[in-house]
Formats: sequence, structure tokens, C-alpha cells
Amino acid sequence: MRFYVGAIRRCEAKYNLFPEIKHFCLAPTLTPYAPQGAKILLDSGAYGDVRRGRFTFNQGLERQLAFETKHQFISERIASYDLLIDEQMRGDRRIKSRWAEKAGWKAVDETIAAAEFLCERRESLAPRQLVLGCQGVNIDQYETCVSAIQEIANPEDCIGLGGWCIIGQQRRYLRLFGETLQRILPLIAAKGHPVHLFGVTHIPALRHFALKCRDICILASVDSARFSYEPSRGFLFDESTGKSYRYMGKQHTWEKIKENIIAGHRFISRIEEWKPMQLDLFEGGPE
Repeated sequence: MRFYVGAIRRCEAKYNLFPEIKHFCLAPTLTPYAPQGAKILLDSGAYGDVRRGRFTFNQGLERQLAFETKHQFISERIASYDLLIDEQMRGDRRIKSRWAEKAGWKAVDETIAAAEFLCERRESLAPRQLVLGCQGVNIDQYETCVSAIQEIANPEDCIGLGGWCIIGQQRRYLRLFGETLQRILPLIAAKGHPVHLFGVTHIPALRHFALKCRDICILASVDSARFSYEPSRGFLFDESTGKSYRYMGKQHTWEKIKENIIAGHRFISRIEEWKPMQLDLFEGGPE
């Protein structure tokens, strides 16, 4: 599975610490630099706008294109400005919290409109591949969103699956994730779209996604900033177990960050081959 590495800092990219990594995910609101010659998935910036307030579709696209111009690259992929259903503000604090069902339909409508906006500008955005994000708080909403976006998409467009990074903090959504994939992946495969999963590196869930896509011949990808941030929080990723562990020593060192990103990239790129020590949630193991 293709893995787009997120949150590379200027100092790390400048010195080309990752010559073996070709794919990176950048947000026009967060990441100031991309390695030379990298293949970029340019996010919409919607995550950062949860706190700042949303842009119009046109403002969001202008921000993405201005970011490209400033940093002198053209993205391989560009994401639509979907409305996130697992982020909320409580006062001045942003929290991971799934929206209520009624509010979820608003997010579905806005997300479909965002995809339509990008599709209408397909010609001017070439050669960028469009990543058309989907959202929904339950299976029916997600299927509705995917089906509506497929009606306006071209076969070469990528279907983006948003709203699932909440799994990293709230495991109770794992079953819903698996059941939603069971419903929507055959629809995506029938139209021949590639699919991108936004921001999920919970390993059992990611492996389940990768295997499902492989089994029905869907080209799959994922992005995450997890491995860029972990060393600053005192964690390193262990490829042998698929888990992160606390380590003793200096944090924030370039070498630790480099090692962690390379380990995470290598693991996720071949996650279909990983054999967990015990059955995961989706294979009948303990929850």
C-alpha cells in the first residue's frame, strides 16, 4: 500500500534525509516544505480550519494553488475541501468527537458539493489527480456520499475516505469502520477508482483496509503524520510488533525522527504481509 508521509519539517526535507521515500502529504496550512522531486498529495487544509473557521470552496482551492506556487511544485494529487465529521470545538478546545446523525447529513451534502466543485475544475487542475473526500457518521450516510460522488467522478479520480482518524483515540468505532468498508469498497471497485484513507495508522484497522482493497483489486493509499511526531512525544515505532513504545533518551533529534519515519513507511508499505501475534478485531480476536 502506498504511504504518504506527513508533517516533514523544513530542516529534515532540506537535507534530503529520506531519499528512499517518494510520497508525502502536505497541508497548505501546516507544512512549509517538500523534498525536491517528491510526489505530493496536497490536503485541503480542512483539519486546521476546524479551529480557524471554514473557507469557501474557492478560497480553499486558491490557498492550495498559492501554496504550490510559493514552494514551486505541482501536486500529484489534490484533495477536495470536505467537511470533517469527527472534529468539534468545545470553547477554545478542539476535540475528537463524532457528530450527531442530523448534523452528519449536513456534512455529507457539503462534502458532495466540495467534490463537485473540484470536478468542475478538472481541466484546469490537470495533471493533478483529484482526491474526492467522503464523510458520514453512519453506514447509510457514507454510502450515500460515496455513491453521489461516484456519479460526478471520472474513473481515474481517487475516492478519499475521511472521518476515520478518530479510531486512533476511540476504538469503539472500529466495528463501524469495518462494516462501512464492507458496504462501500465493492461500489468503489465496480467503478475502478483508487481509494485513499485519510490519517489512519491504527495498525489492525489499516491492515484490514489494505487486505480488503487488495482482495478486490483496489489501488489503496493512506497518509499520516504519526511517525514524524512520535519521537517528540517520547515514542518510537517497532516494525516487529507494529506498535510504538516509550524510549529513554534525547527527543527531537533528527536521527530519531528519520529512523521513525523510515520504519513506519517501510512497515505500512508492506502491511499486507504483516502477521500479527494474535488475531485482530476484524478477524474474531479480542476487542
